[in-house]
Amino acid sequence: MQNRESKRAAICGVSFIALSESTVTNVPGVSQIKVSGIWDKMKFSSADFSEQLSSDGTNYEVNLTISFSDSSQENQREIMAWIGIYLLVRLDYTDGNSRVVGTDQFPVVLSLSGDGSPHALRLTYKGQQPESSKFL
Repeated sequence: MQNRESKRAAICGVSFIALSESTVTNVPGVSQIKVSGIWDKMKFSSADFSEQLSSDGTNYEVNLTISFSDSSQENQREIMAWIGIYLLVRLDYTDGNSRVVGTDQFPVVLSLSGDGSPHALRLTYKGQQPESSKFL
């Protein structure tokens, strides 16, 4: 589900913030989250996000893929800085909403892959979260 409120909205911005460099106010069961700190806006070529309630209704299955067509050394260094650390991901939508994937207690950890010609880089997260993404 890209965005529960508007199925026509598309992801138009992706930003990261390290959990260690942020202050998070999160109340379980509340659909909003407050994050203080400086978000790092990424230059991405495409982003896909889905979350679905598990069959037993206890968790959300979360899938996030962010692709980058710029495989320059500078961009690779910037992307590599986000691998293997606890972070939050902000997804900005064309309808003006922003959602945060991950919380202070259940952060996101991204993995990196690359393929194709020309070479493209891909950051992915696949995991379970106790709640759906939250509005910022």
